[in-house]
Amino acid sequence: MKVRVFEKLDGSVCIMRLNEKMRLDGELDEAFAARMFPIEQEKDVSLSGLVFSDIDQIDIPANRADRKDFRRRTSAGKMRVEVVKV
Repeated sequence: MKVRVFEKLDGSVCIMRLNEKMRLDGELDEAFAARMFPIEQEKDVSLSGLVFSDIDQIDIPANRADRKDFRRRTSAGKMRVEVVKV
């Protein structure tokens, strides 16, 4: 499943995950994301105008303890979220 990663002005990120309960019967991941991301994004005005990328959930660190240090990075041509100590 994809997640939407927004890069805030300070370089930190906001990660948007979709609620699987909102998925329609038989709806594929791509269609679900295309339908729901815009709806969810409109609910949070702080995300307006921010740069974002849709990436695989596995490309986000599993341990959220350091999430204040998450940063959006490209490595080997692939976008991911990494922990970067500042």
